Amino acid sequence: MATALYQAFVRHPWLVQAFSSGSHFMYGPGKARYDDHSLAVYERAGFLGPEADRATATVFMFVLGSALAEAAVVGLRRRLSHDGADADELIRDAIGRASEIGMGFPRLRARLEAGMTVGYAAAPEKSFEFGLRVILDGLEAALRNGS
Repeated sequence: MATALYQAFVRHPWLVQAFSSGSHFMYGPGKARYDDHSLAVYERAGFLGPEADRATATVFMFVLGSALAEAAVVGLRRRLSHDGADADELIRDAIGRASEIGMGFPRLRARLEAGMTVGYAAAPEKSFEFGLRVILDGLEAALRNGS
């Protein structure tokens, strides 16, 4: 469910902006159906009452936050293109400047020199999968420990 939601957010970046800006009420039968199904998944896993609510919210907020950067780039690209600018060129220039700044910091410089990032502040490949796995493993451990 989390991966499908992330993919939907990436395909429809306006959804991320609507959820994160708080400027729209995002509730209707579809959202209620999704929320109900999410709760069922966590209840089936063993979370009860408020714990199921917290588990659901934790994963949802991680997915939303993970999609935020991609949605921001899509929105920026659209705005720049609408203004008549070459969005790709402006973004490449900004990433280049950010990378130059990053070279002034030892850990960032090491990653940039090793080619570990596309540019300063770029998420490493598979960050979403890694983060989701860590969160789900943590939720599983919480169930085992009774917390």
